[in-house]
Amino acid sequence: MPARVRYKGSLDDLHAAIAPFAVSPGWFVYEENESDKVNPELLVAHKVFLRSLTHTCENLSFNKAQLKKVFQRLVVEKQFSELSTSTLQAHWVKTMGRRVRAACRHLAQARIRKQPPQWLAHIDAGAMSQLSSFAGDGHPDEDGEGEEEEEEKERDEEEDEEGKDVRAQDSHRDAQGPDSCQDAQGPEAEVFTFIL
Repeated sequence: MPARVRYKGSLDDLHAAIAPFAVSPGWFVYEENESDKVNPELLVAHKVFLRSLTHTCENLSFNKAQLKKVFQRLVVEKQFSELSTSTLQAHWVKTMGRRVRAACRHLAQARIRKQPPQWLAHIDAGAMSQLSSFAGDGHPDEDGEGEEEEEEKERDEEEDEEGKDVRAQDSHRDAQGPDSCQDAQGPEAEVFTFIL
């Protein structure tokens, strides 16, 4: 089965779809891995955001690099006080990209199922006939098959980055003392909880 068609639009369009929703560092909460279990309650809670992304790309197939660039741009634009260090900003960019990709993947797969889940109606609100038209033109089935090679490459890149992130986190914690994350007060403590 051919791989799913990836988003080829501009980063400006993708940024325009995301930026209005990024009102705080913790604005989007979802699982971080596409292999995690679908969380319908959180998908429905973010339905307006997911509709905005669907309008940008019907099959919600954004790659890691695209989302990384958009979230890096948002870090600069939004100037969230909770993301005061480059380490926190890098974690936020990575975390948000992973969450958005996982949510998009779960929603896209729900849309192409032969028997769509009931919660999907809360997100699509009658637009299923328009959105389901992309299910038959080369996209993976509900099991997500058909794009293994590209996803394996992205997983390898993520694992490499995770190793670097863990080393950066350890050196950051060592510099602040062994209990700094647990004893911290104020917004930075919340960000560490959010990011980790």
